[in-house]
Amino acid sequence: MKTNHEKVVAHWDQVLEACSAHGSKYNPRKASLKVTALKHLLTSAQESLEAVDVAGNRLILAINERQRAFNGLPMLGTRIINALAATDATP
Repeated sequence: MKTNHEKVVAHWDQVLEACSAHGSKYNPRKASLKVTALKHLLTSAQESLEAVDVAGNRLILAINERQRAFNGLPMLGTRIINALAATDATP
């Protein structure tokens, strides 16, 4: 399932193709609207999406590892409480 950000980047590629198709007719005065700047922006957006995917995968792995680490903790707590209850230890 694509997120809105992924859809925007995909459509940005189409906009860039349309600007490139105009050739020399597309010549804005503003440097940030020129084809090279738009290509750089597209590349930056694609890299950002990849970084988000990598970070999301790392988060999932960290969550799974933490769940495995703490999975046996309730049983251990029950054993400790039961062991203390079986002794004559004062509260």
